[in-house]
Amino acid sequence: MPKHIIFNANQIEWIESNLDSMTLSDMAKELDVCVDTFKRKLVKLGLKDFDGAKFVPPRDFNAAYWRRPCMRCKGTDRRPKNQFICSRCKQTDYEYL
Repeated sequence: MPKHIIFNANQIEWIESNLDSMTLSDMAKELDVCVDTFKRKLVKLGLKDFDGAKFVPPRDFNAAYWRRPCMRCKGTDRRPKNQFICSRCKQTDYEYL
């Protein structure tokens, strides 16, 4: 399963301020992510649009959410359907790697 990338508020603000002045590859290197992953995150955040089906979010992207208990902490926070472990627990896992 791929690494779950979450940008914090400071990173999103930095991206917005440098979107016109830096290249996408330089920004991706700065944030330590792949360029394609970075483009997908820009589309999801609504900061930039790209041609190509590769970067278009699914039609029901915002529609499929659930409150199923997390498999680790049993929290019932709203999260995308078929995400069985909440983002907080996922982030904790990546900190220990």
